[in-house]
Amino acid sequence: MSFIELSDIYKVYNEKHLAIDNFNLTIEKNEFVALIGPSGCGKSTLLRMISGLEDITYGNLIIDGKRMNDVHAKDRDMSMVFQNYALYPHLTNYDNIAFGLKLRKVKKEIIKEQVMEVAKILDLGSYLERHPSELSGGQRQRVALGRAMVQNSQIFLMDEPLSNLDAKLRNRMRIEILNLHKQLGVTTIYVTHDQVEAMTMADKIVVMNEGKIQQIGHPRELYYNPTNMFVAQFIGDPDINIMEGTIEGCSVHIGQTTIPLNKKLYTRLDAYQGKQVSVGIRAEDFRTENVYIESAEQKYAGSIELIEMRGDSSILITKFNNTEIAIKVPSNQKFDLNQRIDFAINQARVLLFDNNTGERI
Repeated sequence: MSFIELSDIYKVYNEKHLAIDNFNLTIEKNEFVALIGPSGCGKSTLLRMISGLEDITYGNLIIDGKRMNDVHAKDRDMSMVFQNYALYPHLTNYDNIAFGLKLRKVKKEIIKEQVMEVAKILDLGSYLERHPSELSGGQRQRVALGRAMVQNSQIFLMDEPLSNLDAKLRNRMRIEILNLHKQLGVTTIYVTHDQVEAMTMADKIVVMNEGKIQQIGHPRELYYNPTNMFVAQFIGDPDINIMEGTIEGCSVHIGQTTIPLNKKLYTRLDAYQGKQVSVGIRAEDFRTENVYIESAEQKYAGSIELIEMRGDSSILITKFNNTEIAIKVPSNQKFDLNQRIDFAINQARVLLFDNNTGERI
């Protein structure tokens, strides 16, 4: 039995608005799971249902073999970290960290011992007598983490804890949270709309949309093998290139361009002969160096309309078959606006999607 099991979970508001639709998920002990999706997809609602802050309309929440639906939030042995820190401004940082322990009437000497231990881990020792208003955003988030850690809970729930921080601080806090997770070995459920956070931190990602699970898997699996077009478009930066094409034989035709396909990789082509499909190609699956391919069908050309510099790489926004596509190249390759560019396509990495269902072919 898995440590956490969400079985056939539904959340209905006002008897008509379905916020969570038949949600099924298992989480192993000490696993770091990210819930990701666009705003309004239900990820924060689901987290609140796990915590006990929201009721479960239908279904079962099982933790360590025990049904938790009717267990009060304070008795679920979970700690939650919020987007807005949720610190008490009139309390010192020491008292904010110790707040939950005081509510449980833990002895003062034990509280002090646990707070000081957590403060040492989070490098907050010299800030304990200050108030939250005297700290930076990153320091306040560490205080919020400390308040969760000091509870010694078996589960951490994190609801977009880094979204209020600037980019540089988010990067540093991601590392700190990951290090804490490894050090404490606490099962963590992390809600975010930021795919970079999910991809770099999670053991397993759950992609959600409109209250439903779109795909569950390791970050690499989601990136290279999306089950549908929604996941393919949501995961990855820059966005995957999507073009309209038609299947003919063992090729897909995009305008006047033909891309050969390996039938061993695309086993359902027979059912799509003569039909339009959506063709997905990631920016890094184009090659612009040493494009010396004898077959004209495998060599393509476009015109550069925009160049985005990204440090070690550049994104070339290129006109190809009357469609703008993004091509990722090393920054040491020099290109100019309006320049013709020749490129090859990694045919094994071309993704095909059903135009009606959005499902992967």
